[in-house]
Amino acid sequence: MKQVNVIKKIFILIFVSTVVFVNSGCESKSDKVPAEKIAKVYVDLLVTKELHRNNPDTLDVLEKDIFARYGIDSSYYKKTLESFKDDKAKWDEFFKIAKSYLDSLRKDLTKQNSVQNKKKN
Repeated sequence: MKQVNVIKKIFILIFVSTVVFVNSGCESKSDKVPAEKIAKVYVDLLVTKELHRNNPDTLDVLEKDIFARYGIDSSYYKKTLESFKDDKAKWDEFFKIAKSYLDSLRKDLTKQNSVQNKKKN
């Protein structure tokens, strides 16, 4: 009887250890946000700040919306940006992605303006 209890306890210990190990591995993978996502947040925040710099209440709401849309919080965003600064290759990749994303936003805006101008005429 005692031997069965010991085996159960060992099994439970192994099971719990496995679950903890697997979860800790998953957390470290989910903590790594791709540079592309951080770059898009960066650009969206810059554009939003520029458009709403005179209305801090709106700016706060929109910044929170941006972080929610990308599924990260502001402290994680800042921490990730700081880590990019320590690695020149990551920093260069980050700005390359950010520039590309900003260019695509400009093209989309140009297309929208063109379509609107055609509708007006």
